[in-house]
Amino acid sequence: MSKNALEFILAEYEERKGLLDHFVFEFRDYIFQYAGPYFGYVWEKAKDGLEETDTEHEYGWRSFEEFLNDTMTEVGMTFRKVLAALPAEAVYDLE
Repeated sequence: MSKNALEFILAEYEERKGLLDHFVFEFRDYIFQYAGPYFGYVWEKAKDGLEETDTEHEYGWRSFEEFLNDTMTEVGMTFRKVLAALPAEAVYDLE
């Protein structure tokens, strides 16, 4: 069993031969959606816990490695560090 979300995602990425289409995680007051190779979105969480759509920030990458090494502007950490800080169970809606 994976100890953190980064290990979980890397294992899934390898098992699926790089074909991760979608996953979601929350960190601090933000919701991140990986929406396919290789782009994603971040929203602030609203008071009801859903995304605050007018705060949407779109990201794009040329590779999965570039995604992991990119800085999530909203929190000043790379996606790799954010995922390493979360438990594996924090990742949901994995496709």
